[in-house]
Amino acid sequence: MIRVAAVGDVHLAPDIRGRIRLHLAGLGEHADVLMLAGDLTQHGTVPEAEVVAAEFADLAFRWWQCSATTTTSATANSRSPIC
Repeated sequence: MIRVAAVGDVHLAPDIRGRIRLHLAGLGEHADVLMLAGDLTQHGTVPEAEVVAAEFADLAFRWWQCSATTTTSATANSRSPIC
């Protein structure tokens, strides 16, 4: 069995850096993979993409990204194939 956690439309931006990361602590005890769906940023800018990268970097579990309209290729990384 694979345990999947999911979150959607987080709309990250520099002014809310660190808010998601706090909620990810310990998630690996309850889920094997995290699916990020929808808009990861507010406007798809590079500074917003950097916030996404920082929030989801170095997690103890894999994550997958299913992008929406405001997410650019700047938010993608080698650990998160885009759906």
